[in-house]
Amino acid sequence: MNKELYVVGIGPGAYDEMTLRACNALKNSELIVGYSAYVDLIRPYFPDKEFYATPMRGETARCRYALEMAASGKRTAVVCSGDAGVYGMAGLIYELRGESETPEIVVVGGLTAACTGAALLGAPLTHDFALISLSDLLTEWETIEKRLDRAAEAGLSIVLYNPASKKRRDHLRRACEVILRHAEPLRVCGVACNIGREGEHVSVMTLAQLCSYEADMATTIFIGNPQTKTIGGRMVTPISASAVMLRRWTSPSGVSRATSTSLRRSLRVTSAARRSRFSAYPWQMPASVFMLHGTTAMPSVSKVPLAMAAPMLPMSCVRKA
Repeated sequence: MNKELYVVGIGPGAYDEMTLRACNALKNSELIVGYSAYVDLIRPYFPDKEFYATPMRGETARCRYALEMAASGKRTAVVCSGDAGVYGMAGLIYELRGESETPEIVVVGGLTAACTGAALLGAPLTHDFALISLSDLLTEWETIEKRLDRAAEAGLSIVLYNPASKKRRDHLRRACEVILRHAEPLRVCGVACNIGREGEHVSVMTLAQLCSYEADMATTIFIGNPQTKTIGGRMVTPISASAVMLRRWTSPSGVSRATSTSLRRSLRVTSAARRSRFSAYPWQMPASVFMLHGTTAMPSVSKVPLAMAAPMLPMSCVRKA
């Protein structure tokens, strides 16, 4: 008998936000193990499965149980929100199993909030960025502050996970104060709340406004780099290709041949990314589209995180206003 333990990233939790591979792994499992809030999200989609859930801080107990069940031959999956390897259970599962080869661990990737939230906000991560959790349950605040300071000093876009909880109401404000050592108060920022769930909403604001924002554990924070701007109410971080295309822009009423050629090249890159199953961003085409879109009479731009599901923008949309 092939003894495997799936560690599955379920994305935000909605069925249509999961990857096909994640859905298949859960369909093929007899037992699904996870944090109670995440189990409740997916239980309606897999009513015939056995579930084992533990509350917050029960990670070690549920991972040990999953390993035991998988080693006994039961087809088992551990579920994590977002991606199993981004603040998920994949690392803990490997640590608990140690050097043993049984059960075999199969990590199934999912959509982390940095990707799904960025898709809602526009194109904030089309250049280098840092991903930092503000939770000090496992990491000392002094270490978190040092990482924030270095990322801001380097001019990176920054994504913040776990910005606040009932016991950590001031962590977002403290993080903003650290970033303000190197960033201007008008730096473009965004928040994405309840991504893929009831009550989903986003907002674009300045870093100064973000300091007093009331966030919670369902909020993902995006802090732009020095070049990040707002275009049509969206948060957009330029990439080098975007800068080239803007320099070749002819006028608000038309698009130059060189710009059209550059956009076609960007589209080919995105098509290749789609075939390789990677996200349409970071470092892909959406920022270029938003910057070409600008205020001209072009169709609204929509975007989904998985490049294999991302719509291709036809060249017919590059036209005179």
